[in-house]
Amino acid sequence: MAPFKNSVNVVVCEIVGKSLDRSLLMELLNCPNTVKIYQAFIKEGIVTVQDLTEKYGVAVSTAYRIIGKMEAKGLVEVASLRNYNHKPSKAWRLT
Repeated sequence: MAPFKNSVNVVVCEIVGKSLDRSLLMELLNCPNTVKIYQAFIKEGIVTVQDLTEKYGVAVSTAYRIIGKMEAKGLVEVASLRNYNHKPSKAWRLT
């Protein structure tokens, strides 16, 4: 449990400067996968679902669900389209 607690501390430090309401902050911090994804954005800058599955071990469906929620809340935006194996793939970044 300690690694998750440390991850939460990193995320809290990164989002303190953003104007987030308390319920959104609690929603972000209650899910270990959401914390992993947020950390991926902090570390990588621009992230694809493929990055999240290969580098961070997040399931594809989970990554899309969490990114969708983050996008709806205005935390991330589409940054570009990348090509992986000749297929276009969306990439997101923090807003």
